[in-house]
Amino acid sequence: MDKFGLDTFDIIEDSPERLREAEGIGPIRTERITNAWREQKEIREGMVFLQGHEVSPAYAVKIYKIYG
Repeated sequence: MDKFGLDTFDIIEDSPERLREAEGIGPIRTERITNAWREQKEIREGMVFLQGHEVSPAYAVKIYKIYG
C-alpha cells in the first residue's frame, strides 16, 4: 500500500484498524486483510518450525495440507 509504505506489514500486524485510513479500505476489506494475514502467519510459522527440524519445504507443505 502506498499510504503506509514499508510500515504496511507492521500496521496489519499491530494496528489493523489503521488500514481504514487508506482510500477504498472499509471495515469489511480490513477484516478480510486481517484474517488473511493471520492465516498466512500461521502457515509461515509452521513452515519455519518444520524446517527448523530439518523437514524439507516440499514435505512441510504436504504436512500442512494434511494436518493444517
